[in-house]
Amino acid sequence: DDATVETSIIEENVDSKCKLGRCFNSCCMLNLKSDPNGELEPQFFRLYLAATSKDIRTKYAASREQNPCGYLEMLCKKIDCEPPSFSYEFKDVAFVTIVKLGPWTASGSAPSKKHSKYVASLSLIAGIEEHGKQH
Repeated sequence: DDATVETSIIEENVDSKCKLGRCFNSCCMLNLKSDPNGELEPQFFRLYLAATSKDIRTKYAASREQNPCGYLEMLCKKIDCEPPSFSYEFKDVAFVTIVKLGPWTASGSAPSKKHSKYVASLSLIAGIEEHGKQH
């Protein structure tokens, strides 16, 4: 089943250490909630995307041991990005995500279900960190 299910993606907070650079390397905490079928427990992922072009791709390919609750694949499209002022206040940055999120298969591979969500965030994400918080 390759059905598309909407998944809530919420900016939780902006990491203060990321406020020293331009919007290209700002980062934020996203809360990826479980799908309506409850297949994935609510998880926090700190995602970093290398925002060097308008189309940004990253695959969250942590192993099943590192992230037992699920797999994430993300595509971001940068809409607008302005450098912050010297007071380190970021301008609004809108971006689009297409998230492939779900539990691991029995063989440990990525799920087939796709989740799509369009979001506008206060900060652009900047790369990828180790893995989601372990439960």
